[in-house]
Amino acid sequence: MGQHHHKHTLTPLTKNEKTIVDTWMGPLSGMQLFKQGETMRYIPADCFADMQYLASHLYIKKAGVGIGVLKGSDLIPDHELAMGLYQPESCARVAIDLDQALRYLRRQDLQLDTARGWTLVCFDQVPLGWAKVLPNRVNNYYPQEWRILKT
Repeated sequence: MGQHHHKHTLTPLTKNEKTIVDTWMGPLSGMQLFKQGETMRYIPADCFADMQYLASHLYIKKAGVGIGVLKGSDLIPDHELAMGLYQPESCARVAIDLDQALRYLRRQDLQLDTARGWTLVCFDQVPLGWAKVLPNRVNNYYPQEWRILKT
């Protein structure tokens, strides 16, 4: 059996990427920011060297918590970020009722009474995920593969 060495590097963010993340997230003290593939991620800084070592010898599917992906200068937030310990300081949050929460979790259309832009959708003070509020509609960013299928 031949040996396959997966060289997956966890690369530091560029200055521009770090600026965008810092603007979005506020300070993440004690966390190391890095990129794995296209996704910007964070991990406790004291674990980063060990994770880099592991990634140079093993295939690491995911390390740390996903922050998001840049499309131009826009950050498309990762669902992991909504579920993680650190939610962005700059983001709007909206509290929804049970009926709206079920609609959101089914990836159905929502009407949200909130400012435009990325919004953390919450039920009973628990984040459910992201929505992007646009002038004429709301884009539901709940992961397609997690949606509730039963009615």
